[in-house]
Amino acid sequence: RLPLLKSFLNSIKPGSDTNVGTEYAAETSAILQLRLSSSSTFDKIEEKRKKQERNRFGGLLLRGA
Repeated sequence: RLPLLKSFLNSIKPGSDTNVGTEYAAETSAILQLRLSSSSTFDKIEEKRKKQERNRFGGLLLRGA
């Protein structure tokens, strides 16, 4: 099974016969464009998520003590 996985992974290097590398690059680019265009919204969501995470970990620490 492992050799099969290895050969598959080797086959998806950018510039190989498959277009996976190119597709991946295009997808990444599209995601970055989307993030840039909605960066303020993205930042707000990310900030909210971080805040919730901090609160959750803070709560766990308090309860654990």
